[in-house]
Amino acid sequence: MKQFENLTGYMPPRANCTAKEIHALIEQGEKICFDAESKVSGIENEIMLCERELGNAKRGVSDASRWNGSMKEAIVQASAKLERANAKLVEAKAAVAARRGLLGLLREPVDQMLMCGEKGFKGKVLTHIPLEPLPAYTYRKGVYSDGLRSHIYAWGVMDALEKALREIVQRCTPPTDKYALNNGGLERAALAVEYYNVSGEKWRELMTVGEYTDLMMGGELSLKSKQQEMCSSL
Repeated sequence: MKQFENLTGYMPPRANCTAKEIHALIEQGEKICFDAESKVSGIENEIMLCERELGNAKRGVSDASRWNGSMKEAIVQASAKLERANAKLVEAKAAVAARRGLLGLLREPVDQMLMCGEKGFKGKVLTHIPLEPLPAYTYRKGVYSDGLRSHIYAWGVMDALEKALREIVQRCTPPTDKYALNNGGLERAALAVEYYNVSGEKWRELMTVGEYTDLMMGGELSLKSKQQEMCSSL
């Protein structure tokens, strides 16, 4: 972002959070984490019941009437039920880690605000922010992505923004490659800076950066081409 600002002179607006807003985010985040942790506790209780049911089936004291009087079928069904519950537990714990990791992202900005002497924080605010890192699956589609669609969408948008910024910085940076320099690299970089500058808004509404540089360099490139043809014919 700093490179983008230095090259183009464009300063994106920044909305700095207040201590009050940080406390509101922490409070909401703690509620979300608590709900996710409650689901884990519920599934753990379910697993205990499944294990008990499976144990009874193996000892032959299960209610076999539910399985047409077959104890073998009772064991099979109880095992399958326990397996499903364990799978649910893994997913539920992954959801907890994702939510705690997301809340933990507040730690760095809050720490910075405290170092800068920001007023308005209540008590030891950092003790309410988890230390756990944000798991990679929080922002990638995969096994544990169910229920995290909003996270994945947000990270997708941020990835697209980062890609666009990197492309702009690359276009605006003078090349070091000899071939690029000999083919108008410096001029193209300077024109890209003009295009992405605040004053270039009218051009951005009309054409792409490639079209703009081609338009502005059209005459110069044509002249260079003719000069090269003349030199080669001598």
